[in-house]
Amino acid sequence: MNSLSLAQKARRLSPYEECAGLSTDIAIEEEGLIARIGKVNLILPREMEPTMRKFMGQRIAILRTDIPSKQYIIRMILEDLTN
Repeated sequence: MNSLSLAQKARRLSPYEECAGLSTDIAIEEEGLIARIGKVNLILPREMEPTMRKFMGQRIAILRTDIPSKQYIIRMILEDLTN
C-alpha cells in the first residue's frame, strides 16, 4: 500500500455505520491500522491488526458500535444463495 495515499483516502466509521467488502490489505500508519475493505480504506484501532489478519482475502462486514467493550463487530459475508 502507498502510505501517503492511504492516509489521505482513509476514513473512520461513525457509530452504527458498516463497511462491507473483500478484505485485501492492511497497514500500520500513524493514524492507526488502515484496512482495505472493498474500495474503502478504513482507519481502525491498531490492536485490531491480529483480528484483521485472520480475515484477509475474505468478504467481511465491519460494524462500529457505541459499546465501550465491543467498538467493532466483524462478520463474514457468505455467498447469497437466493439467486
